Amino acid sequence: MFPIRELELCFRETIRSLEWNHVEAAFVTSLDEIRSEDAMQIYDFLEAVIEESLEDLSAFTLNLKRRDEEILMSLSVECKTNLQKVAGRYQAYAEQDFDGAWLLSLVLKGGHDE
Repeated sequence: MFPIRELELCFRETIRSLEWNHVEAAFVTSLDEIRSEDAMQIYDFLEAVIEESLEDLSAFTLNLKRRDEEILMSLSVECKTNLQKVAGRYQAYAEQDFDGAWLLSLVLKGGHDE
């Protein structure tokens, strides 16, 4: 277990880099701690989504929260790129919203922060 602040710092660095390309981004969490395996999977998934959509990515919002014994990662991505395949590689749920934004959800089992 390590403080969520460590993961947040990684996300902030990624966000800063994307801002140079005029991508708006936000990171929101209510977690205090996270298992290192979960943090790596979350960051890997975000990185894959960004790499897949970089050509037309304009914004994303990442939200992490706990539900019972799971960690839920919700990601809203503004891009034209189809994100179904990248979501499938991570067994994440993906759907396109009425306005074209992609809504992605990744559920991680066993993400205890106690």
